Amino acid sequence: MIPLDTPIDTVIFDLDGALADSVGGIHLALNRLLASRGQRELTAVEVIPLMSEGGGNFITNAFETVGAPVGDNEIRPLLHLFRDLHEPISKTHCKLYPGARQAVEWLHAQGYKLGICTNKPISPTRKLIRDFGLETFGHPHQPVNFG
Repeated sequence: MIPLDTPIDTVIFDLDGALADSVGGIHLALNRLLASRGQRELTAVEVIPLMSEGGGNFITNAFETVGAPVGDNEIRPLLHLFRDLHEPISKTHCKLYPGARQAVEWLHAQGYKLGICTNKPISPTRKLIRDFGLETFGHPHQPVNFG
């Protein structure tokens, strides 16, 4: 166990749910995917618990929720289709939470190293971070660490 008086020099944020509200875009893209397969839409309340599952589990659990389980060979193509549906709407449907930018700015000004973790693929994550203008809060010679 780390002693409570150990100095902290690094803060790592979870992107979805801590820095940014991404439910709207994920919800919309998932419902478009489900509709493309003739399935009912899910409510945001149904989608939110699935979001932390990431990737294939997210797709598998979404289809199970609507009563249409998918086979292992269907997961990857459905995940790719979901990502194709999500990417163009992610900027307009994903917003920083109020105060998130100010918190990042303050921590950066205090000299903390900053990082972001997420289960999103790296390319759309980097795009969102750039769109939010947060990539400048990394080390002067290295952008914010995505891990």
